[in-house]
Amino acid sequence: MTRREIEGSFSRSNLDEQVLTLLREAFGEHLSGISLSHRLSVSRSTLCKQVGELCQQGYEIEVHPRLGYRLISSPDLLLPQEIQHGLKTTAMGHRVFSYQRVGSTNDVALQIARNGAAQGTLVVAEEQTAGRGRMGRSWNSPPGVSLLFSLVLRPRMAPNRVFQLAICGALVVAEVVCQRTHLPVKVKWPNDVLIRGKKLAGVLTETQVDLAGVRFVVLGVGININQAPTDFPEDLQGQATSIRAELGRSVSRRHLLQDLLLKFEEIYDQFQDQGLAPFLDRWRQLSWVLNRKVTVQVGGKEFSGLAVDIDEMGALLLEEASGKRRRLLAGDVSLR
Repeated sequence: MTRREIEGSFSRSNLDEQVLTLLREAFGEHLSGISLSHRLSVSRSTLCKQVGELCQQGYEIEVHPRLGYRLISSPDLLLPQEIQHGLKTTAMGHRVFSYQRVGSTNDVALQIARNGAAQGTLVVAEEQTAGRGRMGRSWNSPPGVSLLFSLVLRPRMAPNRVFQLAICGALVVAEVVCQRTHLPVKVKWPNDVLIRGKKLAGVLTETQVDLAGVRFVVLGVGININQAPTDFPEDLQGQATSIRAELGRSVSRRHLLQDLLLKFEEIYDQFQDQGLAPFLDRWRQLSWVLNRKVTVQVGGKEFSGLAVDIDEMGALLLEEASGKRRRLLAGDVSLR
């Protein structure tokens, strides 16, 4: 990565972290300046300065002349401590690389994976300037409103099964968004998430394989969270949507990310042992394409027919007008 590709890695002093930890532990109660200063072994003026810096970062901290300090709210920024505060996973997200702007979170994750990053390492960014979707498409992501992240995975599986992780990832996004918002979320084979036919999210896997098999997989996820309808480029306004646009209000990206990490960890562990089979019924329930006439573009070829099922390898089964069934492992689907 060059300096132009990664800008503004989020960092915070150890003292900032300690102040936040103590304020959080107080559960909304005031902590006196004398008590905080004593516990942190700093002067009152240093404490006041640190609280001021936290307020500049977006934390709302009440300062009372007699009672002291009280944490009111935290900003919706994808900062490491914010992500990890209350996180219930065993491995996913326990190490976080957080950036204000990157070319692509997948590019960063690929680099740190090559350098030995552990499974579950998370890369998040407020903005991507060169995000990638499937089939070489770009992923539009203005700053501060999307959920853009990549996970380093080190799965036990054959290389020809890796693409199934994208199917799992799309299912996780659909499940969590549905549970949190009750919106009519659907999955579009193989790795997109839609609401009312408009794209909400996409999942992309990139893999490194050596003679021993799969060395690592990077799972990249992009979700439109708090965009207003007018935030999308003109050519996308009829094709893309966000949770805010559908729900009529903003939601916490941090809380959604925590839920996604927990759900993905649950599915990922089961998937490694049992494959896609345990998840196919739910995927079929949420499918946008099954039992509909579709066209699938695969490379320079085009196939049309009725999408009848998805099999245990993740292939789409297409029944053509002749009655012939075609099994597709990749492709770009559109309704006829």
